[in-house]
Amino acid sequence: METLEQPLIIKKKKVRKNYVSLTSWLEKMRLAFANAMLSSIFPTLETVGYTEARLLDLRQKVSDLEQYIGEHQTAHANKRGETDQSKKDMKARNTVYSKHRAMAKLIFAENALACSVLNLHVAKKKDYSNWFQDVSNFYAQLALNTDLAAEAERVSITKAVVETQRQQLALLQEQKNKQRRAAAEAKQTLERRNKAFDQLYPLYSEYIKYAKILMPNDQALEAIGIKVKSR
Repeated sequence: METLEQPLIIKKKKVRKNYVSLTSWLEKMRLAFANAMLSSIFPTLETVGYTEARLLDLRQKVSDLEQYIGEHQTAHANKRGETDQSKKDMKARNTVYSKHRAMAKLIFAENALACSVLNLHVAKKKDYSNWFQDVSNFYAQLALNTDLAAEAERVSITKAVVETQRQQLALLQEQKNKQRRAAAEAKQTLERRNKAFDQLYPLYSEYIKYAKILMPNDQALEAIGIKVKSR
């Protein structure tokens, strides 16, 4: 049976044209309101309500936005640092746990109760919460159950080794809490930054529109960031 080949259609990703970063917008706003008091611009824009007091307020809003941007950058970097450290610590603990778990599965292969108590009969968890619960339970049982502890000693999972792992798990949990606090702080600073920008941008945009209407093709507009064609 003859079949017709379907043409291969490759969908191209849409590219955002004229994308302007947040820091670029900040520079545009800072330039506009910093030079808004120039004698070649201020008198004209004052006629539509851009008084000295209003412009000073807009400058303050720009300053606030700059501060919020800096705070978010710091918080985001801190979040990344704490996240990387948490992953590193978890990997270290998991490496030791995986070895101990594998040896435990061998020595307790014929002991169904031990396998159940130590969760050896189920696959290792991947998400942090369930993984941490299983690992903590594993070492807690070895620390509390003398029969299990005695068998574990045969493969060098000694009381001291178990205690060391439990201490390291406690430190890991502290690190995870630091990561969560850092993530919350990064989210708060992001929301504060975005809110400040969303409030300021319409004010800036409106000012620029008035300037273009009231001073068409005036070279003085270059001072507030508006490109004017040379005559």
